[in-house]
Amino acid sequence: MSAIVDDVRSNEGAYERLRPQLEATHKGHWVVFIQGQLVASGLTREEALRRAGHVPPGVPSRLVRKVGEELPKVVRKL
Repeated sequence: MSAIVDDVRSNEGAYERLRPQLEATHKGHWVVFIQGQLVASGLTREEALRRAGHVPPGVPSRLVRKVGEELPKVVRKL
């Protein structure tokens, strides 16, 4: 598996594990995960990204989600 796919899965998995807690405490807020860790939140996407800062060198991805918002179902091959 590629490093990018592993990193995406790590971020998505971390979000799903924390989802119940985030929905109880941060519903409607935007959150940012980098390397499987929640690094920032904010009332707007821009605020959350600003608080998260730059993606560290060598980190292939980050996850930015609005808590409580369902994503459309997408079929993809990995």
